[in-house]
This record gives sequence, C-alpha cells and structure tokens, in this order.
Amino acid sequence: TGSGKHTLVVGEVLEVDPPHRFVHSHRFTQYDDPVCQVAYELKPVQSLDSLTLVERPDPRPGPGQVLIAPRAWSLNYRDLMVAKGAYGAPPPAGRIPLSDGAGEVVEVGPGVARVKAGDRVAGCFMPYWRDGVVAPEYQRAALGGTVDGMRAEQVVLPAASVVRIPD
Repeated sequence: TGSGKHTLVVGEVLEVDPPHRFVHSHRFTQYDDPVCQVAYELKPVQSLDSLTLVERPDPRPGPGQVLIAPRAWSLNYRDLMVAKGAYGAPPPAGRIPLSDGAGEVVEVGPGVARVKAGDRVAGCFMPYWRDGVVAPEYQRAALGGTVDGMRAEQVVLPAASVVRIPD
C-alpha cells in the first residue's frame, strides 16, 4: 500500500493513479495488493465532485456477516442526492456510496449457513430490516447513506441482508 499506483487485472491491465476520481472499474476482478482494496468514498464537498477513489484495508466478515465482491451496481436518484448532501443529513466524509449492488460471496463469517463462498447475491437496501413495520432505526441504516454502500471492491453485510440471485 501507499505506492501511488496499482494494477487492476481482468485479462488486460488498467493503470490507476489514486488521485483520479472516475475510473471504469466495473470489470476488474483482481487487485495487485492482497491486503488493500480500491473503493469510492464521498468527501466533505457536497457534489458529485466529492466522489474519490481511495485505498482501504480489505474488510473481513465477523459473526453473522458475509464478505461480497460486488460486480454490478445501479446508480439511483437517491445516490445522487446523498452525494450532493440533499438527502437527509449530509453523509460523513469517507462514506462509501451506492445503495444497490450485486456480486459474489467471497467469505462467510462464523455462524453463517444461508449462503456460501461462490454464491451470487444482491444486498438489501435496508440491511437490518427483516419484515413488518419499517421502524426509523431501520430507515436510518440504509446502504450508501448512513452506512457504507456497495461501491467498493469488497463489502461486508449481515448475512440475513443478502439475497441469492439466479445464475
């Protein structure tokens, strides 16, 4: 980490210099530093210009959690409003954006039996809401707003908040 340049591999090499904000990274599958991932973060500036490519340590799943490598994302109007600081309270600096994403389970934490490594899954927008009335505490914990979203090479979510998707 800290070298300033990283190689993302997908059958061809794409050089990325971390100060660049916009990189078409949706195709990469391997990162040359095994303990560091690339993620997008929102900075204090409340505009789309706040989206910044950064390095972060690889996350690890804890009990009841899954580690996912997202491969597809959608950009919703809410995501744009969050980045602009126009959706509730402005996100804190360093928040990973995007509320929707799908990918592959890389690792499961202790106690996880409903999914396994290799399963294709999508994350749920409100990861702690299971059913019934949508209480305010569930609404406050929506991906990409008050908790980190899906726009990183790897994300950790509660296992109960992912849904398997067909091949």
